[in-house]
Amino acid sequence: MAAAAKRYTEESLLGMDKKANKAVMAMTGAGVGVGFAPVMVDVAVLMAAMGGGVVSIGTCYDMRLTKEDAAELIKEFFKAAGMTFSMVFAGQKITASILKSNPVTYVPTMIADAAMCGTIAFAVGETSKKYFRRLASGKTVSKNDMKKWMTEGKKNGKSIAKEYAEQKAKDMKK
Repeated sequence: MAAAAKRYTEESLLGMDKKANKAVMAMTGAGVGVGFAPVMVDVAVLMAAMGGGVVSIGTCYDMRLTKEDAAELIKEFFKAAGMTFSMVFAGQKITASILKSNPVTYVPTMIADAAMCGTIAFAVGETSKKYFRRLASGKTVSKNDMKKWMTEGKKNGKSIAKEYAEQKAKDMKK
């Protein structure tokens, strides 16, 4: 996606940020919810949820995307984040799938997997927000920007997603 032709005022951008923050948190909650899904169903559902979240975040900044555009953008974020980032995520999903199939480890693994899915959704959501904000400001986005944002998003999203996952597990016990 090229830089946006229209530049917005800082006041307009702050209003867009507020809407985007809500979308990021909804995306994080959806990611956590996906982690509670049965084995191997969750990866496809997580990607779909993140795609819908990216479309929503783009809309906050007056950017129109299709689900296919969002999927390509998510791929770019993961590519920019690097092979290690992507492989750690894939490894965690495989490990969680194996451990979810064991009744003894099912519940704690489900909570950990939900937190991890939420963390990744938060990272993609925050990266999307910063990406679209930058475009709405009439600026370009580099691969290094995306890498930095994905890394920061993963770091900052861990506690938020963990809290969401623990709360969802408590709610399920009720």
